[in-house]
Amino acid sequence: MKPKQLLLTFSLITIFGTAYSESKKTVNAIAFFGFLDDPKITKVIENKCNVKFSHDIYYTNSEFLNTFNQRKNDYDVMIFSNLIYGSVKDQLPQVNSDLWKVSNNYYPYFKNYYQTHHYAHNVAFFTHAMVGFLYNPNVINITPDQNIFDIFKNAKNNDVILVDDSGEIGNLVTEAYKDKYKINHQTKLTYDNLKKLTQNTHVYITSDFNKVYDSPKFAFAYMWSGDALLYIKKSHKPYKFIMPTDATSVCTDLVVQMKDTPQAKCVADVLASPLLLKYFEDDTYYFSPYFKNDIKDKSYANIYNQAKDNLQYYNMIQPVYDFQDYYNSEWEKIKLKFLDNNG
Repeated sequence: MKPKQLLLTFSLITIFGTAYSESKKTVNAIAFFGFLDDPKITKVIENKCNVKFSHDIYYTNSEFLNTFNQRKNDYDVMIFSNLIYGSVKDQLPQVNSDLWKVSNNYYPYFKNYYQTHHYAHNVAFFTHAMVGFLYNPNVINITPDQNIFDIFKNAKNNDVILVDDSGEIGNLVTEAYKDKYKINHQTKLTYDNLKKLTQNTHVYITSDFNKVYDSPKFAFAYMWSGDALLYIKKSHKPYKFIMPTDATSVCTDLVVQMKDTPQAKCVADVLASPLLLKYFEDDTYYFSPYFKNDIKDKSYANIYNQAKDNLQYYNMIQPVYDFQDYYNSEWEKIKLKFLDNNG
């Protein structure tokens, strides 16, 4: 080939390559921080859907709800807590989606829950975490049959950490009061209700792994299973994670197709697929609704087997239909009061 022909061919390749790249549509998503950080996830999505994938993050259910109310039309796909679903489902777009079909391949427990709770067709499960107790055996022993009130009672006047999320702590209060007082409705998240539950413990509300974890008075942290396992592995502390049958909840996140476009449909389908969720499990130590253990890790296998044996006893966190009123309106005041108590 002559030099001029070679140059012309190279130029055409460059032009068509650039045009092809620029023709890719961008798909915008939003998810809880850390969920979509693994670059393998982006690579799978972009390769399978021929798109540019971009995602924003949020840190709490409250922050997500504010974003949803202000900017829901900015996103093609959303990943958010099942707990929030009740407060937003009437505002979700009605799109032509068969995303619901993935539920046919879920693990029986999650398949039954999904198919009996009437989710919209553009909604699927994304991931599950067991919300349990990372505890210090030098301070407290938590057994599989303990209830939530007794766990706090046995912590005495030692330090406990509650994850900084009004949704998770609101559910903790609801489940604790439901079990102790045999009531079958949501308990409002107020300082008095939370203080009555936490009793004499020194309560710290935070999502950071801070110096409280190093204190000899650290008793336990109420948190997600994946975060607890990763912390134990990273810190090399002799802490343990347990999921008591009367005190453990299943925290579920949903993936929702928000736009009626081929690109949004493809990305939602991929995010809900077993292939992508294998990468997610490996990166976060959370569980997928297909609930298979593909991770070669003894500590993960232990939690997986414990969860598998006891799923029927755990409480699936239900959608809250007035999240702002029941679980979020007083959250900042609650945190300040506990902070003042520790000062």
